Amino acid sequence: MSRSLIEESFEPPRVLETEHVRLEPLSTTHNALDHAAVMASAERLRTRTAGRWPSVGFELDENFADLDRHEREHRDGIAFTFTVLDRADGRCLGCVYLRPASRLIERATVTEGVLTPEGITLDYWLVPDAEGLEGELLTALRSWLTDDWPFSRVDFTTTEGETAQRRLFEERLAPSFVAEGEVVVFGFR
Repeated sequence: MSRSLIEESFEPPRVLETEHVRLEPLSTTHNALDHAAVMASAERLRTRTAGRWPSVGFELDENFADLDRHEREHRDGIAFTFTVLDRADGRCLGCVYLRPASRLIERATVTEGVLTPEGITLDYWLVPDAEGLEGELLTALRSWLTDDWPFSRVDFTTTEGETAQRRLFEERLAPSFVAEGEVVVFGFR
């Protein structure tokens, strides 16, 4: 069984709101909204996951199974996945993932020692027509993690091909280091 990312006594924040988006824990109740966002972003997501996800013809029931897993992990404190909802129309714009770095270490080629198994990583994706909100989301995430979560360090991650996201990370996050590899890590110490 995976260990919890947080102390049992800590109650994780449930909501983050900015001017345009609302983050809340991803659950099976978001299935139709999330599936629509996944399918609208399928090409980009396949690039980010080296073709692993979503499969061609990814069905609603497959998405439900993914959401059920994320919901259980969130409840158990193993990982935290948030849906990004448009505050104006309620549609799903993407997802934010807070996960143990050990998951990334298993499949990433980054400079040795950059990520530690007890570390925390954050990554996210947005539907193509919401990418203009990425700066707003990123700034809010950085403050939220610093102010409301108990983590001493969270490394933001992206992939080699995500040049716009990489540029935004460099501009908005002022990382203390950047580790290049299949996965690019923007770290803060």
